[in-house]
Amino acid sequence: MKTGVFFKCLSCVALIVSCQSFAQQHKLLSHDGKAGDNFAFSVAIDGTTALVGSHKADAKNK
Repeated sequence: MKTGVFFKCLSCVALIVSCQSFAQQHKLLSHDGKAGDNFAFSVAIDGTTALVGSHKADAKNK
């Protein structure tokens, strides 16, 4: 079984993928994001920990 991460604009969806089907396991949302922040532009996964990047976000959410 392979795992994969698929992206949406303001969310990151983690899926369990097999050869015949897939099932959504978790949906990660940006708590203060806006369109254009590029939430989930980069993702690092290690075991049960995921680090999700949003490289165009700023501290004041402008």
